[in-house]
Amino acid sequence: MSEAITSLEQQISEPDGSRWYVVRTQPHKELRAQYHLHNQGFETFLPQITRTIRHARQFRRVRRPLFSQYIFVKLDPDRQPWRSINGTMGVMYLITADERPAPVPDSFTEMLIAMTDDSGEFHFEGTLKPGTSVHVKAGPFANFTGKLERLDANGRALLFLEMMGQEVHVWSDVKDLSIV
Repeated sequence: MSEAITSLEQQISEPDGSRWYVVRTQPHKELRAQYHLHNQGFETFLPQITRTIRHARQFRRVRRPLFSQYIFVKLDPDRQPWRSINGTMGVMYLITADERPAPVPDSFTEMLIAMTDDSGEFHFEGTLKPGTSVHVKAGPFANFTGKLERLDANGRALLFLEMMGQEVHVWSDVKDLSIV
């Protein structure tokens, strides 16, 4: 199994041998882990989203990691001291397989990076565009299919759904949608 992972790494690694890997962080310590990994010379990637939170009848916009308790780190396991990542403040462990770091598929990280702006904020709009046919996966309109009319800044989408012979306008969270 270890030989298969090593050959996979060689096939899909960059010319300098570096790849993206996943680090599990302590709860709510993604930024701390990113800071300390950067200080050790590792390139990191932490996609974030802006959410609106309601508390005590007040609304507040906050940025949160797209993947809670996970960040990406780019390294070459043959040239960099990757075992030091596990001892970094804010880090629980580097995801491994057969005692070697387990690489993330390049297509996945490339897609995430392409949909992230310079400040690190992830934008769902990269894949969803007005006029796109979408399927609602969860929520009160689960299993309905419709057309996307528009997206707002809070990660919500206005949809046209066919219900009882009529076209109805409904709002849904973007995370509950998939492209048909």
